[in-house]
Amino acid sequence: MHVTKNKLAKFGQVFLYSFSYPGFAKRSLGQLYNSIAIAKGKIPACPINELVPCAPDIELRLFDPPVAGNASGFEIACLCALARHRQPSIILEIGTFNGNTTLQLAANTPQTTRIYTLDLPWDACASPVAGTGDIAFITSEKRKALRFAGTEQESKIKRLYGDSLSVSFSDLLEGGTADFIFVDAGHSYECVRNDSEKSFSVLNKGGVIIWHDYGASWPSVYKYLNELAKRKNLRNIEGTELVVYIDA
Repeated sequence: MHVTKNKLAKFGQVFLYSFSYPGFAKRSLGQLYNSIAIAKGKIPACPINELVPCAPDIELRLFDPPVAGNASGFEIACLCALARHRQPSIILEIGTFNGNTTLQLAANTPQTTRIYTLDLPWDACASPVAGTGDIAFITSEKRKALRFAGTEQESKIKRLYGDSLSVSFSDLLEGGTADFIFVDAGHSYECVRNDSEKSFSVLNKGGVIIWHDYGASWPSVYKYLNELAKRKNLRNIEGTELVVYIDA
């Protein structure tokens, strides 16, 4: 009973604080709702140390607090740890945005790693099947300020422009395949299904695909990945909106 009272007291303090600071309330309640949705989903959760048994040192370059459209700091750390552990030769990123994830992956992979990152042209209009929430990111000026531009990691990165719905991923990879694929582009059901199916078609044996935005905030991504989990061995990294598939 004593523990229960403490928990209620702490929740009450957070609840009162949220009325004083509406921005805090929006974030906190949104995160709570998202956590509940993830827990109720079809994808089992696992801690990052199940995927990366020996925690490697990671490097974060020019790392400012994430902006809307970026993975969270902990999600970036998980992605970097996976990249350090798996040492991919070829990375394919679907959805560059401001290039923050691109830069961190480049900083945590061998100098010989080649990273192909695809995003819409800067003057692109939203596709008819794009999710309504994507429009703000497609039109954001932040896409023009690529975080990796001018860094020592830029030489490892090939910037690609196009619509993932209409391009061949094999062509993006110059006829090759990828060891590590990060899917974080369009959030409509059609977009995430397209990007996923094309990613599987170019994944090397033993490779990994990682999706972002599994949760209540992006219901179409959540729906598709729950369906995919019926035929693929997917896992959600605890404390994140990342879903991982590792080819056996």
